[in-house]
Amino acid sequence: VEVPTERKRGTPRSQVSYTYVNQFDPAIPEKTNDNLMHLQLTNVPPFEPEEYMPPEDQFKPELYFYYGGRETASPDTFWDEWARIESEYKNKFIGSFSQIRDKAIQLIGSESDPEKKLRLLYAAAQQIRNLSYERERTREERKKENLKPNRNTEEVLAHGYGTDSDINYLFVALARAAGFDADVLQVSDRAERSFNKMVLSLAQFKTEVATVQLNDKGLLLDPGTRYCPFGLLRWRYTDTQAMKFTPSGAQFTTTPDPAASPVRRRAVVSVSSEGSLHGEISVELNGEEALEHRIDAAQFGRN
Repeated sequence: VEVPTERKRGTPRSQVSYTYVNQFDPAIPEKTNDNLMHLQLTNVPPFEPEEYMPPEDQFKPELYFYYGGRETASPDTFWDEWARIESEYKNKFIGSFSQIRDKAIQLIGSESDPEKKLRLLYAAAQQIRNLSYERERTREERKKENLKPNRNTEEVLAHGYGTDSDINYLFVALARAAGFDADVLQVSDRAERSFNKMVLSLAQFKTEVATVQLNDKGLLLDPGTRYCPFGLLRWRYTDTQAMKFTPSGAQFTTTPDPAASPVRRRAVVSVSSEGSLHGEISVELNGEEALEHRIDAAQFGRN
């Protein structure tokens, strides 16, 4: 990787850094005086996957080079710098709009139970048209349908549509307007690969979920996932790393273990004297198992 050393007066000095994960030998990149990094490897063994193993990419040797400023000095610096930047955007998008407060009051009505209040707000957020579960449109199609990007939660509410992230942000805005301590968590997807703090990439976080304090207990809620019931997370976002963007830096946590998802099968059959089998078999899916099947069906219908 070769990086130019020229820079304008007054701009931060650029630098090159790297992350070498699943390293299989002691070799590391060497940096020369001309801002060039070299790594030479020989006899690299082929990767041999195993049946039913977790995502292969998190076990393969990989080398990442980064070209940037002071934020690449260390993983802690990188995540704290980006957390402060993203926190400003997040809070600007959520905002504190009178229309959101009025909508929260309208939705809650005379309800006094905190959990029931949250359920009402959750249900309303899921009524927003979820563009993430529709086919991707061309620019001409979006113009014809007058689909505009949302710049804040006020616009999500006014337009009546949004991405899965927009809907989660709207729910957080409604919850805050109703007096709840609510925020957004960035969550990694363990179906693709486990989060590695040493890898300096925001792309490791695939989605957001809402976190709300209810009776001194933290709830993770995801109205942005279509069909996802209150209190449930997709299995791929359970028992995995999550991060909250705050003005003071990054706060890391681990999402809860997956919930029980029983599958019940019931058969009413009869066997004839010739040995043939006749009857009916029913299958009942619950929890995350049912959610995944519903999402798969929706995605199939979209294509």
